[in-house]
Amino acid sequence: MKDAAIHCESLTAEIAAVADGVSSCRNGKKGAEIAVKAAAELLLEETEYFFSSEKEKIAGLIVSYIRDKIFSFVEKNNQEPESYASTLSFVCRNKKTNEVMTFLLGDSLIFSFGEKEKHRLACKPVFLNDFKTITTMTENAEKFVDIKRNAPKDISYFVLATDGAWASFYENSGFAEDFKAITEKEIVEYLKKQECKDDCSVAFLNLKKGA
Repeated sequence: MKDAAIHCESLTAEIAAVADGVSSCRNGKKGAEIAVKAAAELLLEETEYFFSSEKEKIAGLIVSYIRDKIFSFVEKNNQEPESYASTLSFVCRNKKTNEVMTFLLGDSLIFSFGEKEKHRLACKPVFLNDFKTITTMTENAEKFVDIKRNAPKDISYFVLATDGAWASFYENSGFAEDFKAITEKEIVEYLKKQECKDDCSVAFLNLKKGA
């Protein structure tokens, strides 16, 4: 399994993130671990800066920071940086303002679960023209990041899922019928019962209770 997931918080923010190491990359698992930890470090330490910056700047800083971490690691191990490629998605809540930032790089998926509208896509995967997955090591990857910021009023929590996970309950560009029928209390058991054909990681960020 080459996925990595993290949930942590500081006095200013809390974040849940998942990353999927590229299966063809020997060090994809380590690359995914570096990606989620690097994103958490930045958002938790510099919360106000990131929540007040332009989206393009946010994407560039996060991708660059992840790459710096990878380059520092490979220098000690004499390995190719490209072998650490992974996707990355996270949801971060600013504790001071309750504003939420969603970030998606690659083919994972983020959706929200609310009281009025149960299932809503918060971020969609972005692909290159040849349908190749964008990763942390893709050239100009920061240009393909989907970032949104808002102050949700009717959203209870966000769910982040790597491609192996969301493929089991999202089909033909829409949610599967059995998934649409579940309630908030049933979602965890529902996801546990899904048969994933690939690495399958899911993270939750409950806006009221934490991850």
